[in-house]
Amino acid sequence: MRILMLINKRAGSFNPKAINKYINIIKNKATHFESISPANTNDFMEELKTAVNYDMVILADGDGTVGLATYILKDLSTPIYVIPIGRGNTFYKMIWRDEDPNGIFTW
Repeated sequence: MRILMLINKRAGSFNPKAINKYINIIKNKATHFESISPANTNDFMEELKTAVNYDMVILADGDGTVGLATYILKDLSTPIYVIPIGRGNTFYKMIWRDEDPNGIFTW
């Protein structure tokens, strides 16, 4: 499985230790894993264009970027998983309610 993970290190509740935990779990499940931390929104959008080359996209970010990414990727059949690291994470809570993001790693 080819997995792309985009991480926003500027997100409101970014925690390097927690993100590294996720990365280690994902690496063990992927045949190819790429973790990228775009410097700004334009770089983020450029990286999203490569999503077509992956079997899964994981977004570690807040509502704004997750909303933008899901809109850009809406026509792809590539699954999108979210690790909510924004300040409020309202989008995540509306879609997945109180589901623990750790549950995405049970595939």
